[in-house]
Amino acid sequence: MRREAPVRRLALAFVLIGAAAAGWGCRSAVVPPSDEGGGLFSWADTLDEAGRSAAREHAAYATGLHHEAKGEAEEAEKCYRAALEEAPGEGRYAVRVATSLARQGKVREALEFAEARAAERPGEAVTRKWLAAAYAAAEEWDRAKEHARAAVEASGKEPDGWLLLSAVEEKGAGGTAAARAVLEEGIGVAEPPTALRQRIVHMTSRELADVDDEAPESVAGHRLMIEQLRAIDAETPGDEETLQLLAALLLVEGEPEEGLRTLARYARIQAGEDDEAWQLAASLTPARHAAATVEALRKLRESGEVPGDSWLLEAALWEKAGEPEKESEALRMAVEASPHDTGLWARYAATQTDDPARMAAVLKKGLAANPGDPKLLELRGVANCLMHRYSAAERDLLRAAEGYEGGTDETPNDLFHLALALVQTRTGKHREAAKWLARAVEDGGAAALESFAGDAMFVPPRGHRSMLKTLQAFTEARAAEGDAEGEAAGHMYLALSHMDHKEYRAAAREFAKNAEYYPEPWAVPAKLAFMRAVALDLGGKKAEAEAMLEELTEVHPKYAEAHNYLAYTWAEESRRLDEALERILRALTVEPYNAAYLDTLAWVQYRMGNFEEAWENILLADRLRPGDPEIAGHKAAIRAALDGEESGEKGE
Repeated sequence: MRREAPVRRLALAFVLIGAAAAGWGCRSAVVPPSDEGGGLFSWADTLDEAGRSAAREHAAYATGLHHEAKGEAEEAEKCYRAALEEAPGEGRYAVRVATSLARQGKVREALEFAEARAAERPGEAVTRKWLAAAYAAAEEWDRAKEHARAAVEASGKEPDGWLLLSAVEEKGAGGTAAARAVLEEGIGVAEPPTALRQRIVHMTSRELADVDDEAPESVAGHRLMIEQLRAIDAETPGDEETLQLLAALLLVEGEPEEGLRTLARYARIQAGEDDEAWQLAASLTPARHAAATVEALRKLRESGEVPGDSWLLEAALWEKAGEPEKESEALRMAVEASPHDTGLWARYAATQTDDPARMAAVLKKGLAANPGDPKLLELRGVANCLMHRYSAAERDLLRAAEGYEGGTDETPNDLFHLALALVQTRTGKHREAAKWLARAVEDGGAAALESFAGDAMFVPPRGHRSMLKTLQAFTEARAAEGDAEGEAAGHMYLALSHMDHKEYRAAAREFAKNAEYYPEPWAVPAKLAFMRAVALDLGGKKAEAEAMLEELTEVHPKYAEAHNYLAYTWAEESRRLDEALERILRALTVEPYNAAYLDTLAWVQYRMGNFEEAWENILLADRLRPGDPEIAGHKAAIRAALDGEESGEKGE
């Protein structure tokens, strides 16, 4: 018979008092005085034999936990056995004994001990669960299933038994179908069945991970998950994860009203974090249901079930549906409802980029409601730039810069400083532009220089020259501040810009200045050294270019582009053809299917009089790059040479 709980609690209290005294470093535990000589009470009056047994039980169990935590499995086993002797009906002590044996490597002994216990007490669920888990770990699925089923029969209302049985079925021969059948059986028995429903949802979600949302099996799986999630919500109302997933599935499956209501509940639990809920709705709703979701949103907005400021969600839904005009109208309503939300004004303006004048008009209204806001000033500067109103753009962007630097929480766009550099380049203020360009490089690295050069060149009529002046000012400023890396980058982009405009001698000079940044000639990156040589060649300094390319291939023997350039140059001039053949073959070992290199090989062979070999290679080059005019010209010349050779043979 089980001892009375009050006696057990009292015994445990004495154990804990003694342990606490020892743990606090007391010299001895407090001992109540004896009843001899007028003591207050006696041990005999306090604990009977049952109480002393309970104390021994709990002391042994607590000591076993201590040894187990320290990894002392053998000592833990002894303690758990002692606890089990005092309380033979405590299955938790029995499984601790079995676990301690297993941790000592005595797995077979542990199983035999637990099997004996199960035979002696067939209705003890905890031992059955331990055996089921142990046999599952050993992949003895039949034995695992036998004990998991026995555990369920012993304690059918406990959800963990059903979860264990379903896991054994899924990992064993039964698979997910058998596991789901177990869970569905358990839902009718377990109290509460919430954990079983959650397992069904997670299992189904895992099965559908790689299945298209519109596939029949996906739709069926979603319906099953919705059914279970509704039940989970009824059993544990207010669970955030449940509400999120239920709302997501309802929106995906075209039930927008319930989905939006569910998200509204989620937003209330999140202490009014409506934005997060509506962003979730916008991201989850598929394009095919976007219009229907808008209709549901409007209905719920009118009834007050969702907030009146949910226009941003409507805009996002129209964007997903591919309705830009309706998106813009929803954003207009959003800014009217929240005129001081500068983020809404920015998004509304961004929908008008195809019409810069209209974009500027929107931003004018936004700035009237939010005077001096740097983000809106920045966007209006962009709008003015799109309309080629560079002076107005400059004013707006400079005011935005003052706002950003004045301690506002807002931060500029990554391209803000670059935009200022471009605008002031276009207004002829090159030194000021260079300062902003330096800030842009701090923000985005050398890519900002590349972007600047690429954008500024397209501004007629003096875009290229104006850009060069700003780049020159940037390079000089970097040199003055001792920024050698920035100075080298400036020279490189000046060189590249000159190359793009066929100003080869100027390009060669800038490449030479860039090379001064490197401690030794061989340290210059191969690509830059190659482009410098090309600039020299195209600028008329052919001998210097050729020497530089030969030196480059000594330092970088696998730099195929240089080998190809030399080989083609020599083929064009019909000189050093044996070396040209060697060079182009080395290039092709690096890139065997490069059409340009195959074309060079064919041209070298043509110049050497090897027309048949040249023909084979020019055909391959043509297949790799069909329609290339240079390859086509070489192909025609080689064909003509072959035809002439054949007709000469016939004449003989």
